[in-house]
Amino acid sequence: MTATHWQQYKGQIGLWAMVLAVLWWWPEESTSKYSSSEPFIELSSVDVVTVQQTRIAHDIAVTGTIAPVRQTILNARVLGEVKQVSVR
Repeated sequence: MTATHWQQYKGQIGLWAMVLAVLWWWPEESTSKYSSSEPFIELSSVDVVTVQQTRIAHDIAVTGTIAPVRQTILNARVLGEVKQVSVR
């Protein structure tokens, strides 16, 4: 049985078709919407702050009577945990 011209090169034609399809649908390089002529923002050491976890231990003076015996609410400007409330 003799193979026709197309049957003989069927594998190569399929491979080239796949390569062309991949190249056709390959995404283009992303380009920035900013041109190189626009100036960059320069930050000084004053503009950059490094936040670190640290222990804060301060006494807060509270005046008045403590009416709630079992529960009270303390508000603070800093996120933290109240470890102890001493009352005399």
